[in-house]
Amino acid sequence: MNTTIIPITKENIEYLISCEKQIESVDRKEFKIEQCHKKNGFKLLSTDKKHSFSVFMRINEEFRENFSIGLVYKPVLDKSIMLFRCNGPHNHKERPNSEHHKSYHYHYEVEENIANGLNPMDHSEIVEEYATFREAFQFFIQRCNIANADDFFSEYTEQVFNFMDE
Repeated sequence: MNTTIIPITKENIEYLISCEKQIESVDRKEFKIEQCHKKNGFKLLSTDKKHSFSVFMRINEEFRENFSIGLVYKPVLDKSIMLFRCNGPHNHKERPNSEHHKSYHYHYEVEENIANGLNPMDHSEIVEEYATFREAFQFFIQRCNIANADDFFSEYTEQVFNFMDE
C-alpha cells in the first residue's frame, strides 16, 4: 500500500471525503452489542491506493434513531482525522440546546479546526435525506463514494421505501 499524506486544506478534505474508495475488510460479520450500542466498522482504501480510512457505525439499542456513521482518515505516521459523520437526533452534553442535535444531521471537518487544534466536527448541517440508519448508510455510502458497499452490506444498501424500513 502506497499511502500518501496530503496537506489538510478545504479542497483536500472534500477530495478525501468524495474520492472513490473500496472496502478492504469488515470488523465483524454482525454488529456487536457493546455499552448499549450495536457497533461495527470497516477499513477502506482509496481506489488509487494512496489513502486509507476507517468507518465506524453505532446504533443505540434503546433509541434506534440515535446512530452515528463516521469516516476517519488514517494518514501514515500521523493522527487520525474524523472527516465526515452522519447522525440521528441525540443529546449532547456540552451543547444540550443545540438545534442540529435534535434533528438528523451530519458533521464535517474544516481546515481551520485542524490547523488550530479545535474541536473536530464543530460544523454541521441538518438534513432531510435520511430519517433511519438504513437511509443514513445509503447517504453516507454515496457521499463518501464507497464503490463496493453492496458486497459487504447489501441489507443496508438495498433501496427500500421509507414506510417499509425496519
